[in-house]
Amino acid sequence: MAGSYGLPLSPLLWRLLILFVALVLGLLIAMGETGRWDLILRFIYQAPYGRNDPLFGKDIGFYLFSLPVYVAVKNWLLWILLLATLMAGSIYFLHDDISLDPPPWRFSSAAIAHGSALLGLYFAVKAWSYALDRYLMLYNDSGVVVGAGYADVHVELPALWLLILLAAVAAIAVWVNVRQRTLRLLIAALFWCSAARSYLPKSSLRCSNASLSSRTSCSWRRRTFSGTSPSRGKPITSVKSR
Repeated sequence: MAGSYGLPLSPLLWRLLILFVALVLGLLIAMGETGRWDLILRFIYQAPYGRNDPLFGKDIGFYLFSLPVYVAVKNWLLWILLLATLMAGSIYFLHDDISLDPPPWRFSSAAIAHGSALLGLYFAVKAWSYALDRYLMLYNDSGVVVGAGYADVHVELPALWLLILLAAVAAIAVWVNVRQRTLRLLIAALFWCSAARSYLPKSSLRCSNASLSSRTSCSWRRRTFSGTSPSRGKPITSVKSR
């Protein structure tokens, strides 16, 4: 291997090392997800609640049975992309395709193309994440009203639609960069989405980062569905009990 960081390993040893690391990381991720089997069972055997939410028109069963699974899958995909990026970056670094010696740093065309593909997948998952955040607004428990308030509907919802569009455009742009193989497009896409993300209202950030399961059990079920039946459910938005 040429370069200051290259490891003198044969191609066969490199493949075996990559396979071993991938298997270990896969097992660790699988072990972390084994406790979520109840989400899958509720998703498979879900039943309609019999009442739709007033904002998106979806059956309330979607929020109780489907949405938690979608959020779990989204988080799982983000973890997979993060680990894949770290693993690919380490391999390229050891192969001397990435050089972090005194500037300017050097990235091979193969490393840029691979990074562009991974970054495009990240932006695609983020676009889906922002789409899920629209429904998570109905779990908002930050004010007097439980659920989506006026600011959520008229400020945060349009902001989320804008972020969905920007993330989708960024994904397409960096996928195009798989052929162009330039760092400028990657940096521009990251800066573009990061700048737009900074304008997202703070309450939506809290909604996106909080625990969905805790909001479901505490904020929604206790205050919204307590003492109701599927045929007599309360609206998604209700006033907190003091």
